[in-house]
Amino acid sequence: MTKYLFLDTATKYTGYAVYEKMMLDAHVVVLSEYGLLKGSSADVDSRILLIGEKFMGLVTRIKPVAVVQEFPYFQAGVRGTHAARQGDTLQLARLCGNLEREWNVMVMEARSRNFRMPLMHHVKYNQWNGQLPKKVTCERCALHFGICSNPNSIENNWVDAIMMGKWFLENRLELVVAKGKSPNVVHNDY
Repeated sequence: MTKYLFLDTATKYTGYAVYEKMMLDAHVVVLSEYGLLKGSSADVDSRILLIGEKFMGLVTRIKPVAVVQEFPYFQAGVRGTHAARQGDTLQLARLCGNLEREWNVMVMEARSRNFRMPLMHHVKYNQWNGQLPKKVTCERCALHFGICSNPNSIENNWVDAIMMGKWFLENRLELVVAKGKSPNVVHNDY
């Protein structure tokens, strides 16, 4: 089964979504799993290491053909300026680089065995979301997939991973994302 992994990377709660191709139609994908990779430590270095370990466990279990993560960048506005001044944007970039390095090691191992795997893909927030409020993203997720979430929660990064995945699959790979979710969809928090 062909699977794609999408990450809304954050240093405390990294959201993820897994889509897989339908067996009967190779142009249709369905949401099969979503959740969080949690960094439970107060220490950012420990959280980055822990999320990296959980990412590798997830990759090893689902064996995706591609991984896509939201690319960190400095955002304008009060929240973006505050995050930059606190060093949060740089910590996020560290985490993204760590996850990409882990994926690239797997890619290099696969290529040494003559198996082609792509490098990690990056998507900017404003490419897939258009700077929409979280409430709108949650509403769109509920409408398309039937999955509801609280837009005010800090533990709902999986919503962004789901919707970024939908955008990427439809716009970059020209696949059809099935309405609803797999009957066996799994919501995991690690």
